[in-house]
Parts: sequence; C-alpha cells; structure tokens
Amino acid sequence: SSCKPPASLASDRCYRVVAKVLMSAQALVPPPGGDGSVSQRQVRLPEEISEFEDVAKPIRQPTRLSTGYGRRLKRCNAVTRVIIFGCLGMALFGYDTGIVSGAMVLVREDIELDTDQTEWVVSITLVMSAVSTVIGIPANSLIGRKPVIMASAVLYIIGSAIIACATQYATLLVGRSLLGIAIGFASGTVPMYSAELSPPDIRGMVVTLNDLNVVFGQLAAALVNVVFQHHVAGWRWSMGLAAAPALVLFVGFMFLPESPRWLAMKGRIVDAEAVLQLIHDKADVRRPLDEILAAIKAEEEEGDQSDSLGTIVRRGAKKMRSIWKRKHVRRAAVLGIGLMALNQGSGINTVMYYSTAILMEAGFSRDSAIWLAAMCCAAQLVGVCVSVASMDTSGRRSTALRSCLGVVCSLCLFAASFWNSGEVWDYIKVFALALYLIAFGSGLSGVPWVMNAEIYPMRLRSAAVGQATVCCWLFNWVVGRYFLSICEAIGTGGAFAIFACVSVVGGIWMFFMLPETMGLELEDIERLFSDPYPKPWWRGLKPEELSAFPVDDDTQDDDDVNQEVTDASESDESA
Repeated sequence: SSCKPPASLASDRCYRVVAKVLMSAQALVPPPGGDGSVSQRQVRLPEEISEFEDVAKPIRQPTRLSTGYGRRLKRCNAVTRVIIFGCLGMALFGYDTGIVSGAMVLVREDIELDTDQTEWVVSITLVMSAVSTVIGIPANSLIGRKPVIMASAVLYIIGSAIIACATQYATLLVGRSLLGIAIGFASGTVPMYSAELSPPDIRGMVVTLNDLNVVFGQLAAALVNVVFQHHVAGWRWSMGLAAAPALVLFVGFMFLPESPRWLAMKGRIVDAEAVLQLIHDKADVRRPLDEILAAIKAEEEEGDQSDSLGTIVRRGAKKMRSIWKRKHVRRAAVLGIGLMALNQGSGINTVMYYSTAILMEAGFSRDSAIWLAAMCCAAQLVGVCVSVASMDTSGRRSTALRSCLGVVCSLCLFAASFWNSGEVWDYIKVFALALYLIAFGSGLSGVPWVMNAEIYPMRLRSAAVGQATVCCWLFNWVVGRYFLSICEAIGTGGAFAIFACVSVVGGIWMFFMLPETMGLELEDIERLFSDPYPKPWWRGLKPEELSAFPVDDDTQDDDDVNQEVTDASESDESA
C-alpha cells in the first residue's frame, strides 16, 4: 500500500488486479466502535486508494461494459442463444450446399453451361472455403470468434445478391466465390465457438446441433427449389434468399458473448469469468478459469505477443510447427484430418450437390427428382436428430461406428441399383439413397466436427481446427470437382462403389484409433493421445480411467520452435 505504480502502468493487467484487491479490502474494513472485540480495530488504507477508482471500476462492475456481459444476457438464456444464433451460421452453410442440387438444373437451362463449367460453379465455393479457412485461423486469434462469424454473414449477403443478379458464367463464379469465403469463415469458427461456450455435459449435443442446422439448411434449400421450380428464373430467387438468414445471423451475433477463452487471452479476465458464469449457471467457475489462464500463461511464455502482421504470420507458422512436432498433438491432428477425409470420402456432398441430377439419370422427371431430393434431405435430418440424441448418451465412438456400418451397407445397395435395370430397381435407388442419408446423418455427419472441436490443446485449437477444416474443404473440392467426370468414365454405380470402399477402410481405422471424449473437460482430453497410443478403446476402456496416463511433455520441441521465432523477431528488429 505504500507503493504507487507509475501512471504508465495504469492499463497493465497486474496493476488492475491490485486495484481490485485494494477496493475489495476497502469494502471489507469493519467500522470503528463496538463492543471492544477485534472487529473494533480500525484499518487505515492509504489515501491514494481513491486514485484506483478509475482502474477498479470496470473490474468491479463488468455488467456496464459496452461488450454486453452480465445483465444484458440472462443466465438461463445464454447457452440457448449460442445454440440458436451460433448454429444459424451452419444452417447457411447447409442452405448454400443444398440449393445447388436443384438450382443447377435450372441454371443450366437459363445460362448454357457445359459439364466442366458446372463442376467449377459447384467446386469454386469449396476452393474459396479452404482459402478463407486459412485466413480465419489468425483472424480467430487476433479479433475473436464473434467478429469472424459476423464477417461471414456480411459476405453471405453480398454473394447471394451477386448470384441472384448473375447473367453469365463469370458472374456466377464471383458470387459463388464470395459464398465460399463466407462458408469457410463460418465452418472453421462456429464449431469452435459453440464448444468453447458449452458446458461439458452438453458440449457434444451443442456442437452436433451445428450439424443438425446444416441439414436443416439443406432441407430448407430443397423445399425452396420445389417452390420456385416452375417460376421464370426461379433459381435466382432460391439462391438469393440466403441473404435473409444471413442478416438475422449478423443481428443475432450482436447480442452474443465472445468466447471466454479468447477474452482471457486478451487479458479481459473479468469478462471471461462473467461469460463462464453464464455458461455454468452460477456454478463455481474457478477450475475452468484457472485451466484457461494456465494455458494462456504457457503461451505467453513462448515469446513475442505483439499484433504486427509479421508476428501474426510467424506465430501461425509456429503453431503449425508445434502441432506436428509435439507427439500427442500430432496424433490428435491426424485423427481430426482422418475423420474429415472419411466425412467427405463417403460421398455425402456429391449427393448434396448432384442428387437431382442423379435421380434424373435414374429415370425420374425433373419435377419428381426435385421433390425426391427434398425428401432425401428430410431423411438426413432424421439421422442427425438421432445423432443429437446419442452423442452425449452413447458416446462419440459408438455413434460413429454405427453410422459407418449403415453407410457402407446403403452405398453398396445404391451402387448395385445402378448396375441393374427395371422399375423395381428405380425405387430401390430412392430407398438406398434415403437410407444412406439417414445412416450418414446419424454419426459420420457430426462426429468429425465434434471431435475436432474437442481434441486439441486450447492454445493450438484455433490453428488445429482451421487446419482440419481446410483439409475438409480440399477433400470436398476433389470429390465435387471430379464426380461428374468419374461418372462419365466408370458410371454412377462405379463411383458410389468407390465411396463404399473408402467407408469400409475408414470404419476399420476408426475402430482402432477413435477414442471416446464424452464427458471429458476440454483441457483433460490431451491424455487420450499420450503413450501408450492407441489405447484399447475397443476393449471397453472408460474415460475415467485416463488419470493413469500422464500428459506427454514435449517442451523441447516447443523450445526449438520458439528459438526460431525469437531469432526471426531479432532479425526484423535489427533490420
């Protein structure tokens, strides 16, 4: 109390904490007088205590911050709002992938497109999604999860408007490119945002609801295609309508909190604590807050924390090096990328992009094919509802394995239906397609996103989730870009037989390598990837038994990477 820090330290985090302590002590000083007990003792604080008021006030009253924490967000509604508006971003993703199936049939009639141009109109969105996901990795750490999602909403609005007004192939590519950037921002950020603002007991359900909203968006797109299929230039209306929910997404996120982990990384400890209290419904948040602060401290000890462009690039490169040099994080990264490869390698987005064309090839009329595509989207919605119910009850592992088995069986039946002719086989095609979408939606649709939101250390999570999302979009682009060409070369049945083989290999790999994360704290999941690895999950190893396994200490690898970054920083300063 006899020391007064210089004014230049007034904004320093440590100084603010001291101010908070002194103000709390002043509030607890007992008044003089009384019965002569020890409580009579008058404690004098320094007169300079009043000078702490301006610093301590925002700490003592976080509810008055302009960011809107505290009273503006009622505890009972906090997670509900995250679910509703957070998942709306994924619903837009679903709408823009689902609308292509029926709309492209109408686009090819209005704007003459050959097979190669059609593939590019579909796949350019996927390429730009991968690029924007890379951009989103440093953006998530620099400006926060919330602004990145709001930026994606703005791009959705602009891209949808351009597509609605397009009259030629080049304009379509521009609009679809902007939609791809928006999808990349949303898909790489929303699952991580939802996981970081969800209590552990419902985290799997909340992240899976993202997937449910993707399918809901695809179903809405299919129904919109049905409504506008007979209107002149109806595809312009169906593609342009994505601007409406994007506007709702932008407005809704203005009233949502930022991720508590990002707030803590930026030194806004009280705001982070306020958000954690909202999430945990007045529960004791000391443990999750201490875990977050410990991870941040470890990151701050690594070196330069400035926000210059060069530092951001070096920091991103350092994180990528850390992901692949640290043994247990590398194992998590391989698992996350492998799940994304299986998600796309099973052929789901070829069905989403080309289901109407596939059904027309099967002999159905255009109108019937558009209706049947809508019914198939409803079937996938049923499967995702099953996934939401089982993710936090049966667990991630059993949900994924059961789903993969159903996908393999339905893909084999679907491929066989193209190798046989007859009216009966035409209806078997529809049945197999619906069965495939139910099976995929019940596990393989949501488990990859849930696992990638859970399995990485907090300080590397943004980079690792972004890396997995980029890989997802690249796998998606490869499948979407060459699907029609493969069908022309070996037939539609042969293409889906390839997807069935990929699913068989992926199912065997998951049986041995996929751990169970249900009920674990995000900061405890690192033990899953410590030695011995893989652990015998197939023998019934329970998550609570993980305490016997230590977390691997790969600090030497981090020291090597940190030294490289420090040398680069010193070189820049010398220049």
